[in-house]
Amino acid sequence: MYRVNSRERSCNLIAALIANREGEGMWTNQYSYLRTWKRSLRGLSVLMVWVLLWQVSALVAQTIRQGFRDELVARLGSPTAVAFLPDGRMLVTTQGGTVRVWNGQTLLATPALDISGVTCSNSERGLLGIAVDPAFSQNQHIYLYYTHRNTSTCTTGSLQGPMNRVSRFTFSSQSSINPASELVLVDNIWSFGGNHNAGDLEIGGDGNLYISTGDGGTDYQGRGSAGNNPAARERHHLLGKILRITTSGGIPGDNPYTGAGTVRCNQGAATPGQVCQETYAWGLRNPFRIAFNPNSGGNEFYINDVGQGTWEEINQGIAGADYGWNVREGACTRGSTTACAPNNPPPAGMTDPIFAYAHSSNVPGTSTGNCRSITGGAFVPNGFWSADFDGAYLFADYICGGIFSMHRAGQGFTARALVTGMGGGSAVHLRFGPAGASQALYYTTYAGGGEIRRLVAEELSLTNVSAASFDGGPAARGSILTAFGAALATAEAAAAQQPLPTQLGTTRVVVREDGGPVRLAPLFFVSPEQVNYLLPPELSVGRATVEVEHNGAVAGSESIMVQNTRPAIFTASQTGRGVPAGEALLVEANGAQTPLALFQCSGNPAPCVPLPLNQGAASASVFLILYGTGIRNHPAGTPVLATVDGISAEVTFAGAQTEFVGLDQVNVRLPKPLAAGRDLEVRVVVGTEISNPVQIRVQ
Repeated sequence: MYRVNSRERSCNLIAALIANREGEGMWTNQYSYLRTWKRSLRGLSVLMVWVLLWQVSALVAQTIRQGFRDELVARLGSPTAVAFLPDGRMLVTTQGGTVRVWNGQTLLATPALDISGVTCSNSERGLLGIAVDPAFSQNQHIYLYYTHRNTSTCTTGSLQGPMNRVSRFTFSSQSSINPASELVLVDNIWSFGGNHNAGDLEIGGDGNLYISTGDGGTDYQGRGSAGNNPAARERHHLLGKILRITTSGGIPGDNPYTGAGTVRCNQGAATPGQVCQETYAWGLRNPFRIAFNPNSGGNEFYINDVGQGTWEEINQGIAGADYGWNVREGACTRGSTTACAPNNPPPAGMTDPIFAYAHSSNVPGTSTGNCRSITGGAFVPNGFWSADFDGAYLFADYICGGIFSMHRAGQGFTARALVTGMGGGSAVHLRFGPAGASQALYYTTYAGGGEIRRLVAEELSLTNVSAASFDGGPAARGSILTAFGAALATAEAAAAQQPLPTQLGTTRVVVREDGGPVRLAPLFFVSPEQVNYLLPPELSVGRATVEVEHNGAVAGSESIMVQNTRPAIFTASQTGRGVPAGEALLVEANGAQTPLALFQCSGNPAPCVPLPLNQGAASASVFLILYGTGIRNHPAGTPVLATVDGISAEVTFAGAQTEFVGLDQVNVRLPKPLAAGRDLEVRVVVGTEISNPVQIRVQ
């Protein structure tokens, strides 16, 4: 009821302002001038700013992006990764060597699997990754990546010491995994230095198992550590790679290295000069986490490769790619922030990352710095979060304690902060999983003694409609729109003059073209429940996302389709239907002109009603002057027509009302005679696009 009354009050204001037109001296004695006449209304800027005010309270900015809440799921020490079973239960691995089960309510006290006795968890070793077989319901299989204790100690600096391995295990009951069911698929991946083990497991859309391995930190031949470790440049062992095998341990027929000079390395290194058939991509330092895109059917994946001292990077998974470590770091020569692409492109055969951030500056697109260890990654499944997250990739940083969303921007990517200030040791692994009827982002963190947490998207609805017709759907570039939502602003604020500002108070409207540029929309008015804005005329035709940002956080988002025209006529009604908020002019054959009132408003809550128009003598003409939006950008040659009571009517002018940005004007000569004493429907048609109906009455 409050919203309805608010609309009525505003529409009465519209009627009053339209009625307060300038003196009759504005009218020319030659009615033919109406073909190009453009009316200027006193107080028009106020009219446009105050259309349909809705009001609610505002929210306070926080370290979590507005519209999300962070929930504790369970507490346990050193959680490394999570995976979900088909029935929604979550499996959690710990660095020490256990697999725990969360049943949707509690973390079961007894581990489903405990291999801590054969796991080395010193340095960066341990049980690091888990994947669930796509056919789990039939075969009960899961896959683990862990550091196997080959000897009695967990020493470093020895090729006879602990080795990383990938094994398949089988559940023996609903909450128990049989340790004797272990089938080793890949073994003897060196862990010479104890660090840079990588350790992620993912099953792609092709049904194959993808495995990430690090360079071992310190070279297994003693040639150096950190940036001086060349192990990732070698092909005869499995360090610094993305591996790809079948779920039974075989080599997929389309792996990039299966011909002459290649050999299986699933039991250990080959002879130098040979190439391991398990290799899918190489030249990586410590690709700690990889993630597949569910929106592409699992056929696209990204690799989060932890950098040395200068860059953190995200690579696109490409069969046979060499990502350049230890020659390249980020898109630069190793250790440099200046010898970078495009001026310093990668050497022939090497592939630069699609996104990188330097240790010495903020993550691009954010105000968050001191980020220097990229960890978990996950694609946002389309349709579960707001439309601005469709196609987004999330990544975390262990050092600065943040989770960021990565979005396409032109030919590259930019990032936005999702959560910051989480503290060091946070967000080790990211994965989407069920949360009621939706999906939430689950993540593991070492902070707080070890926790599983999840980010849940709250309702951030935003409805964009034409400010004239209140119709949703496609929108015309350069037209005036109204966004309805909640907590869009702290208080009411209006533009005082033109050109319009792109920020009022702490509110702005960001329009993101899919795969294109990001633009700020000029604003007419903001309030907690409503924002009136101009859809940028520079937009390309196609899909775009409209975000209302308040206090630096997204308060509402909606995906819209942008097109050239979507005609809409302003009305004195609370619904975008009813009497037009315009004027009429009776022009006699001798040139005499009489302004005619279209409607009368008796005040809230009574609606505005049409006043019968005098059709005059048979030789006279009656012109409607309609004000609308979404009309001006019709391509050359596109007809602009009008119908009155289903009868075609001549349009003598249709285009921009130049005194007010975004406002269009249509002058229509009424056909004669028209039926008197009842409401007649008037529509404007631009090409195949039809406006909202407005009603007039004649006598």
